[in-house]
Amino acid sequence: MIIYDQLSQTGNIATKPMNVGEMKNTGIEAFINTTLIQTKDWNWTMKLNLSHNKNEIVKLSTEKPIEGTTTIRKAGEAYNTFYMKEYAGVDPTNGKAMWYKGTEGKETTYNYNEAGQRIVGKADPKLFGGVGTSVSYKGFDLNLDFSYKIGGKVYNSGFNYDMQVGHYKYGPVSNYVYENAWTAENPYTDVPAFVFGDRSQANEHSSRFLMDGSYLRLKTIMLGYTLPRAIASKAKMSNVRFYVSADNLFTVAAKDYIGFDPETDATGIQSWSYPVPTNVMFGVNIGF
Repeated sequence: MIIYDQLSQTGNIATKPMNVGEMKNTGIEAFINTTLIQTKDWNWTMKLNLSHNKNEIVKLSTEKPIEGTTTIRKAGEAYNTFYMKEYAGVDPTNGKAMWYKGTEGKETTYNYNEAGQRIVGKADPKLFGGVGTSVSYKGFDLNLDFSYKIGGKVYNSGFNYDMQVGHYKYGPVSNYVYENAWTAENPYTDVPAFVFGDRSQANEHSSRFLMDGSYLRLKTIMLGYTLPRAIASKAKMSNVRFYVSADNLFTVAAKDYIGFDPETDATGIQSWSYPVPTNVMFGVNIGF
């Protein structure tokens, strides 16, 4: 188990890859494929696959956890565990950002430096996989494939710049901040009041930028039509199929997700990621 461990800041190297512990993974994978309708003209099949994995660090080289800016490696916790100050929302009476004090409890503070580091979630989803269906009627066929993830957190490290509320003065203002920032007319929100030259530290790393990574995506849809053999044979062909396909037509994300794409790598950390492109393709398959 290779982990980049922190080294003394007196040297020129901040981290070093080290084999420092043991890890355990347990889980289950399942695949279901079924035919719903099968007649002379109709054929309808569905498939479902799902996976669940539980990851746990069993031990490290020492009892001291390895803490990063937003993560922690600790025995008894998942490898991709988020560890940071916990955002308590916005005070509706004045628009100030709040955080929870200490490592537990519900006492809040306006002072970012008084907030305690806490375990606030993990990147590992509870369930992930895909769903697909295929329907054909005479010469027509339709295929759809979805991918999904249930649970698992996503942290956007770029939001401490994009979602700032005045700290950078003439810096960027995202649409979400512009539309949802606290005002006297909009007191119940998760975005603090926008203040030119803000010094509240609302843009610093905290669970304010930690979101639910659940999603459902239509990965591929394809519609095709195969000419009857009698027609194809007149042109000295055994098979002719026309089709149109599209990738990534839409993604349904969790209610609290903000960003271009909730799908991330195993770390659950993203920053200024590009949106997934939608591709549309037309084609014809010819057999002789």
